[in-house]
Amino acid sequence: MGTTAIAISTAILIFGIVGTACPTENDVIWDLEAVNADGVATHPKVGAAQTEENLCLIEGISLASYAELDNPDGGGFEWYSLWVQAQEEKGGIQIWAGPWNKDLFWSTYPAVQAGDRVRITGWAADYNGKIFINDRHGPMMWSVEVLSTGDMPEAEVIPSVAHCSYFDQTRECGGERWQTRWTKLKGVEMVSGTWAAGEEIDISDGTGIVLMKLAEPGDFDDFTPPIGKFDVVGVFDQEDNASPYHDFYRIWVKKFIDLRPQLTIKRSFTSDNVLLQWESKTGVTYRLMESDDMENWSPLGADIPGNDTIQTVAVYPFFTRRYYKLELFTE
Repeated sequence: MGTTAIAISTAILIFGIVGTACPTENDVIWDLEAVNADGVATHPKVGAAQTEENLCLIEGISLASYAELDNPDGGGFEWYSLWVQAQEEKGGIQIWAGPWNKDLFWSTYPAVQAGDRVRITGWAADYNGKIFINDRHGPMMWSVEVLSTGDMPEAEVIPSVAHCSYFDQTRECGGERWQTRWTKLKGVEMVSGTWAAGEEIDISDGTGIVLMKLAEPGDFDDFTPPIGKFDVVGVFDQEDNASPYHDFYRIWVKKFIDLRPQLTIKRSFTSDNVLLQWESKTGVTYRLMESDDMENWSPLGADIPGNDTIQTVAVYPFFTRRYYKLELFTE
């Protein structure tokens, strides 16, 4: 796969960026994503002329496989995206191609998978406060090469919704800090919105409200919405259509499995056991699963009906199976 991907991306590079020498040093994604007080890009390469000196070269980890977040093969306005998180430093950036290039170029992209380390060459642009590498609404002007395959990064825990639901130009905190990163919000609940693939839902942990976008290609229509508190894992993003670009931050979720009932771990003071606890809801049945490799899971005991109380299950701390998760079913 690696050899094939490199050969394909080389062909793209020659065709898409013809006559332009490739940069020899990587650009820092975090620097490219810098914004001013209105949320607009400040890096000199963003929006600059498509010349050799303005060509960007970045490397990072792909946060989604083909068609996990976007719906490039669906109806209506289609686009192709990659979501690349810096591996050694902060920052992440979206890579985007419009439908006008679908028939010519999309089939020549390598089959990028979540966790792949990729190299992207192209020009940067700013659209409504979102800095990304795109095709500049013309012939394809970026290339991708798969350098290696690997695992997804561990989700970066955002301390609370209050830490990501506002604008901070310095990016010490606020939504800009988490842009295009694989992130987790803990202990949130649905506040309002329509439960369906492609929809946006307001979620809150009591400190504020932020959007949760359910990926259109996702499997959300096969499940009922989570009840009570859950942890959510996804790509942090923004889609603001009015200046200043300070609002509409969201966590973009790939699949239902990325919405996880909140499970806490406590030490028992009366035995050597560890206690797994969660807040249960009437009408929901919970199945506690265990694994020693996070790939092969099996039930730990019988299913547990919810009753609006804190459920507790004791497990042994030195038992070989040390990974646990909750599955839930509604009546």
